[in-house]
Amino acid sequence: MKRLLIALAAIVATSGAANAALIGTHTYSGGGGSAAVAEDMLFRIGYYSYPQPAEYFFEENLSGGLVSYELTSGSAFDSFAAQLTDGADEAVSLDYRLIVGGAPSSGGTQSASESEILIGGATGEDFQDYAIDRIVMTIVSGMLDTPGSDPNNNGVWTDFSFTVRLDIFGEALVSEVPLPAAAPLFALALAGGAGFLRRKRKTA
Repeated sequence: MKRLLIALAAIVATSGAANAALIGTHTYSGGGGSAAVAEDMLFRIGYYSYPQPAEYFFEENLSGGLVSYELTSGSAFDSFAAQLTDGADEAVSLDYRLIVGGAPSSGGTQSASESEILIGGATGEDFQDYAIDRIVMTIVSGMLDTPGSDPNNNGVWTDFSFTVRLDIFGEALVSEVPLPAAAPLFALALAGGAGFLRRKRKTA
C-alpha cells in the first residue's frame, strides 16, 4: 500500500506539467505590383487601429531570408503577450511595405482578430485563458520582380508576392483549484483510505 501511495503521489505531482503547445496560428499572404523599383520588402506584425498609433513587435526584411523570428522575452514579447491576453478580441495586423530608395514605400495591411488566430477560438475570445510562452513570425515565401509585368513599359515597376505566418505557443491556465493545492488533499484522502482498510482487516 505504501508503494501504491508513493506512485500515486508521483503521478499527481507530474500530471500538471505541460509543454508549451501551438495555441494560435494565422497565415497572411498577398501580392501585387507597384510603380517603383524596390530593393527589399519590410514585414511588421503588431496592432494597428486608426487613429491610434501602430505598435509593431516584429520588423523584418525579406532580404533576411525565408526564416523564422521569435520572441520569448523582453519588452516586445511582454507587450505583445499582454495585449493577446487582455480579454479584448483585437485585430493583429501584418503591415507590408516595399523598400524604395532605402525607405518604406507602398504596400498595405492585413488583419486577423485574436479569436481567428486562437486555435478553436470562438468569436470575441482572445488568449486570456493561456500563458504565452513564445511568439514566432515566419517569412514562408516572398518574391520581388523588377520590372516584372511593367504595365507602364518604362522599367519602373515591381511585382511582389509573400506568405507570412504568425504562430503563438503557450499553455492553458488552470481555472479551477490549482493542482499543487489539490495534490496534498488527494494524498491525505488516499492515506485515510489506507488506514481505514488496515482497521477493517484488524477487526475482521
